[in-house]
Amino acid sequence: MGLLAFLLVGLIAGWLAGMMSAGYMAAVLPLVALTDRMPARTIFLACSALNALSCFGIAFSDGLLPALIWRAVSGIAVAGMYMPGLRALTDGMAGATRARAAAWYTSSFTLGSSLSFLLGRWA
Repeated sequence: MGLLAFLLVGLIAGWLAGMMSAGYMAAVLPLVALTDRMPARTIFLACSALNALSCFGIAFSDGLLPALIWRAVSGIAVAGMYMPGLRALTDGMAGATRARAAAWYTSSFTLGSSLSFLLGRWA
């Protein structure tokens, strides 16, 4: 692969990763605030379904622009799964149990995200 092709692949990968972050940043505050008006579990489940839809959308994209849009949708979905999921998990807990559950949830989410990058490197 020539240098230009390598740079284009890297550029596209950067855009795809960046769009997910952009979707996350745009949606995280409104979705977390929404947990004050709706059950966090409802938001979590709806965003889980949206994330599954975005995976199919990316898989069936026939160009860069649709793939970028679906990656942004994926970021929105992750924003609705991470913090609302933590709230749904810990709402009925108190004290040390709540702190342990939050620590396990956060570390598991981080580990899962990190492993996806590591394993994707060899795919």
